[in-house]
Amino acid sequence: MRLWRRFSHIEKLDVKEKRQVIQLLDTFIEKERLKKAQT
Repeated sequence: MRLWRRFSHIEKLDVKEKRQVIQLLDTFIEKERLKKAQT
């Protein structure tokens, strides 16, 4: 539930800030995906 609350805060950010958050999330997601692919 805390995650959804944070997403609602992110939704209220400027487009530029939102894009930065999304890029950060994408980086973590890709890192985990690559880590799982190596095992």
